[in-house]
Amino acid sequence: ARGKLVYQTGSTGTAPNVALAKADSQTTMVALGITMEAIADNAYGRIQRFGRTEFQLDTNAYTEGDELYVSPTTAGGFTNVRPTHPNFAQAIGQVVVKGVGNGSIFPQCAP
Repeated sequence: ARGKLVYQTGSTGTAPNVALAKADSQTTMVALGITMEAIADNAYGRIQRFGRTEFQLDTNAYTEGDELYVSPTTAGGFTNVRPTHPNFAQAIGQVVVKGVGNGSIFPQCAP
């Protein structure tokens, strides 16, 4: 789906393969970016690593300025609570606009 955090699982030829990131396991980290569109299995798609999102997210659960992390409980999800051990903490950006369907974040996904 659009607006999900993904990590690289390998590659096929020169194209990277991705799956939903989750902070409860080293094998499902490090998040590389946020999906800009729904990406079907074995299809090409776009992810965003840096810069304000323009694809309308639901950020209503957060406050503008909140630091976001890879969720340890929801694959591909965000949390504004820094995960603690035994989970892994990777900050991925900040909430720019709070809203339902019109929210925006500024990702900075740098592994």
